[in-house]
Amino acid sequence: MCEKCIIFRTEFFFRDIKEVNKDTFDYKAIEKIADGRFSTVFKGFQNGIGSERRTDGGDQKKVIIKVYPKQAAVWRNSIEIKILKGLLKVDCFPQFLDAYNGDKYIFIVMEPAGESLKTVVSRSPNGKISNENAVRVGFQLLRAVRYLHLGGYMHREISSGKVLVGLIKNQVLIKLTGFGGATSIEVKNRRSSLFVQINMPPRPKYTVIEDFLKAVGVLVEIAVPNARGMEGINIKEYTMPALHNSQMWIGEIWQGLKKLVEEKNPDTDFMYGLLNNAVSGLNKKSPMSYSISNGSLILD
Repeated sequence: MCEKCIIFRTEFFFRDIKEVNKDTFDYKAIEKIADGRFSTVFKGFQNGIGSERRTDGGDQKKVIIKVYPKQAAVWRNSIEIKILKGLLKVDCFPQFLDAYNGDKYIFIVMEPAGESLKTVVSRSPNGKISNENAVRVGFQLLRAVRYLHLGGYMHREISSGKVLVGLIKNQVLIKLTGFGGATSIEVKNRRSSLFVQINMPPRPKYTVIEDFLKAVGVLVEIAVPNARGMEGINIKEYTMPALHNSQMWIGEIWQGLKKLVEEKNPDTDFMYGLLNNAVSGLNKKSPMSYSISNGSLILD
C-alpha cells in the first residue's frame, strides 16, 4: 500500500491542547469535546485583538474549534468549509465564523450550538426520549437534511453524534454537523482526482434517500428501547427493531423511504404528513419539553 494511503487510514487524536494552541493565535482551545478519525473538536474562545492570551476565555467570544491535521485533512476540511459557508444563516446548521491554516493544522471555527444528541439523550430516563419529543426532533432533523440536499450535498455519515442539541432563547434547537465525509450530489458516483492519485477505492454508491434513512435510524436510536446507534452501520443492511404502537409513524416513514429507493423516486414530502399525524393533537413544530439539571439539558 502506498505511503499516502497509510496516512489517510490512520486515526489521529490530539491529546495535547498545548500543541494545537501553539499553531493558532486568534483562538484558544480550552477543552476537547469530540474525537473523530480525521479531526478533533474543542471548546474555545476568540482572543481579543492586541490583548494578552488568557487561559479561560473570560468574557471573550466562545467558539467551537474543529482541528484537522494537514496530512489527514485534504478533501475533508475543504468540503466542510464549502458546506458551512454555503449554508450560512440557515438555522439548522452551526454558523461558520472562520477557517485558516496553521503550520501543522487546519482550523474551522464555528459558533457553539450545543452538545451532541447522543450525549443529551443519555441523560433522559432509560436513555430514551418521549414519543412527542421524537416527533419534534424528527421534524427538525429531516428539515436539516433537506436543506443540506438543496445546497447540493449529501452528508453520508448522519448519526446521533453528528446532531447538535442546544437551548437558544428557551427553545431546544437541532443542528446537523460533521460534514467532513459529505459529497456533492452531482458527482456522487465519480472518483475525484485525489482518490485516483492515492489509489483509494471508489466510495460505495449512495443516494439522498439514504441520508433520510440514516436520520430515521437516529430517531429509532433515541426513542426505541434497546435500539442500537447508527454510527458505522450499513443502512442497506439495517433492520428496523420492534416498535411500540405509538411509534409506528417511524416505521411508516422508514418503509416509505425504502419504497422511494425501489422506485428511484426522490419525492420525500410524504414524511411531513406522517409527522403531522404521528401523535394526535401534536404540532411537529411545537417546542420540545425539557428540564435543566445541574446546568445540563435533559429532554423529556
